[in-house]
Amino acid sequence: MKASLRIGITLLLALVMHGFGFAQSPLTTSLGGLTNVRTGITEEFTVTTQGGTGQMVRGRFDFTPYQEGDIVLQYRAPGAQEYTTLTVGAEGVVMFGPEAGFAYPATATTHDFKIFFNREDTYNYTLDLVTTDATPQTVATTTGSVVVTQPTQFPTIDGTLDVVDQQKEITTAQPEDWQIFVTANQFAGVKGNIQMVLANPEQRNNITLLYDANRAATTGAEVDFQPLTFNEQGVATIGPAEGESLPQGGISQLMRISFSQAGTYGYSLRFTRAGDNTVLASVQESVEVATVAGIDDMIGNSRISVYPTLTSGAVRVELGDIRNAKVAVTDMLGRVVLQIDNATGSVQLSTSNLAKGTYFVKITKGNDVAGSRFIVR
Repeated sequence: MKASLRIGITLLLALVMHGFGFAQSPLTTSLGGLTNVRTGITEEFTVTTQGGTGQMVRGRFDFTPYQEGDIVLQYRAPGAQEYTTLTVGAEGVVMFGPEAGFAYPATATTHDFKIFFNREDTYNYTLDLVTTDATPQTVATTTGSVVVTQPTQFPTIDGTLDVVDQQKEITTAQPEDWQIFVTANQFAGVKGNIQMVLANPEQRNNITLLYDANRAATTGAEVDFQPLTFNEQGVATIGPAEGESLPQGGISQLMRISFSQAGTYGYSLRFTRAGDNTVLASVQESVEVATVAGIDDMIGNSRISVYPTLTSGAVRVELGDIRNAKVAVTDMLGRVVLQIDNATGSVQLSTSNLAKGTYFVKITKGNDVAGSRFIVR
């Protein structure tokens, strides 16, 4: 009998433990599991409901502590395509789901959220499912907290048009290729836009601006220059109006610009957050544009040829009758990456060790200088 009793108790315990092991909470959220949450960066989380009887309910978050404007919360109902922005009350309470409620399902159903914090703090929350009766009743609840801190490393942005200006004289006669670099730092995944903003908006009519829509410098695709337009405030926005996610590795954006009038063009480059246009990174630069080239493709009566200008292999420099010239190749940051002294006739440059991007060729013979450029894809 004792042996039979022990077996019975063991089986009962196994059944109980089995039941507890596979029991599912009627209301869960991944909000409390978010890590490295920072102000100014949108995070995504879910709420999962299950185990209900089909009664009509709504969801309710109660955040504490809460100050007005602390949180921006967006919600996408199961099966919906778009997110809607929810209204967070003055006490930190926000409801989700239609006013008529949604059926509290027996099977797991996922609700999607995006959350954005404007202030660092430790936010405690209570998540409830409440009935839509005249006197709402709580049918499921869970609690948790999320720690929000200020980012210490913001994105950076830099351009090389002013570097081109240091390497050669920019003139109204020649389009110039240059690049914009954005580093993500702690803002990887943030949606935003690159913008070029003229210090004098009236100069916008003097500029033709193009950008490589394929970002060939990083993707390896063919270069595809597309036009950009400055608005009346002198702002040109690169890429889709709704913004794009800033990748962990940052952005390398190839640009092409030409000027119809000489002068000094001041501008700023900035990376702005999509939605509220907050400037996350900016730099101010300027470029001088002349009407007559100080560096051209001629030395004496000999014309310098550099080809192909778009390559993934070797580049040839034809010097014509020039002998014992110096050939130097610099990158967009002005660093010398290749150099040949006493060059004569035809010179072949290997690009196998060069990163993708734009390079400048400078040929010097005595006091005469000629220049050209090529792009490694």
